[in-house]
Amino acid sequence: MKICVGIDAAKVTHWAVAVDGEGRVVLDRAVENDPEAIDGFVAELR
Repeated sequence: MKICVGIDAAKVTHWAVAVDGEGRVVLDRAVENDPEAIDGFVAELR
């Protein structure tokens, strides 16, 4: 499945949205600006 991700990057909290090939939102949430939180977000996409 094709997934496209857009991220609004910030110093403390990023906002990430992932959509599938049909344009449906798969994930839409805040992601803290630390490696573990970012890794967790990526893991949700797998």
